[in-house]
Amino acid sequence: MKTNFLSERAKFTSESEEKVKTLSNEAKKKAVVCLGEHATAIKQENKNLRSELTELLKQSGLLNDHKQRLEKQHVELLREQQYSNDILRLRGEKQTRAMERQASAAETKNPNKRAPKETTTGHAV
Repeated sequence: MKTNFLSERAKFTSESEEKVKTLSNEAKKKAVVCLGEHATAIKQENKNLRSELTELLKQSGLLNDHKQRLEKQHVELLREQQYSNDILRLRGEKQTRAMERQASAAETKNPNKRAPKETTTGHAV
């Protein structure tokens, strides 16, 4: 009986070790497959991210170029606005001088009749 028990025990031990080996080998195979799939997925994700980064860098470059063009245009528009303001100021000065010459010419023609002087409010005195 004892020998029978020991032989059965040895048989079960050997079968359990065999099952553990088999399960271990299956787990290793599944782990290798899983790691391979994961590595492939990571490579694909990296490829997609790299592509997206490239596109974003292109867009950034285009936006920087557009910004520079807009800044140049802004400077040019400011120059044109200053030029227009200067022309308007010069026209105003020219008209003021012309009116002063006309008033002066009118006084020399008719010294008795003087043009009414204006006060700071713009009314004749």
